Parts: sequence; structure tokens; C-alpha cells
Amino acid sequence: MKTLLVIRHAKSSWDDAGLKDIDRPLNERGLRDAPVMAARTAKAFPDMQRLVSSPAVRALSTARCFQAAWKPGQAELLVDPMLYEAGTDTLLGLIRSFPDWLQTVALFGHNPGFSQLVTHLGGTPIDMPTCCVSQLEFDTAEWKLADPQLARLVNVDYPKKFPIP
Repeated sequence: MKTLLVIRHAKSSWDDAGLKDIDRPLNERGLRDAPVMAARTAKAFPDMQRLVSSPAVRALSTARCFQAAWKPGQAELLVDPMLYEAGTDTLLGLIRSFPDWLQTVALFGHNPGFSQLVTHLGGTPIDMPTCCVSQLEFDTAEWKLADPQLARLVNVDYPKKFPIP
């Protein structure tokens, strides 16, 4: 059994119209939501092994916040440029390339690609809000076999599901 968490970055700022999209930081709400969602996720998945993030500032900031919720050194964080603006085929290719010794992996990135991926694999239409964590399980020991026939959407969690004070 393999577990994949597909995590959309926390809410980003649009305050500086001159910034490139990849350079947009988290806004106040994103900075508030990410640690709370990270704590909820770390509690639910204490054995996280790897985090893979888009290089976009908002996604990488979210991933770092989540990484801090686990024990130091437990969850390795890698940055993969393929995650920025990736579609379903690119994301599936990345997932299928994970080494099989990894049991639990989290991806940090963007819509519309992440919602499309979860919809494709889980078989249920979903539009992931910011800082949403979608949990998929694959009934296989090999990541290269990750496909809709072996996937099950187990849970979807997001900040407004259980309001953050």
C-alpha cells in the first residue's frame, strides 16, 4: 500500500502586481492556515518520508511549514521544477518514478493540475481549495503502477472544513 498526499499551496498574495507568478509569497491567511494544516497532517501521518514541492515560493513555503511539523530530518524535502504548472500526465510520471521504498509521499503544488490529478485518480470530481490535503491510497507495492484502477481517494481536508480560529 502506498499513500500519496496531494497538497495545494496555502493562500498566496497578489499585493505586488510586478512579481512573477513563481515568486508570489503566502499572504496572511496562508501563513495562518499552513501551520494548522501541517499539524493536522503530521498527526494523521506520523511516518511521512518525503515531501516534493514545486519551486514556486508559495508552494515551497507551504512545504517547509509542513516539513517543520514532523521530527527534524524525518521528512526529506525535495524541489522538483516539474511540479510548477504540471498537468495530470506530468504529475503521474513523477509519482510513478518514486522509489518503491517510499511508502508515504506528499506533493506540494498548484491548481488546476492538482485538482485534475485527484479527480483522475480518485474518480470523484474535486476542486481543491488552498492548503487542501487530498489523501490517495494505492493498492500496490510499486509506485510505477499508480493509476486510477489501484487508487482510492480516502480523505480531503482543508482549512474551512474545520475552521481555523
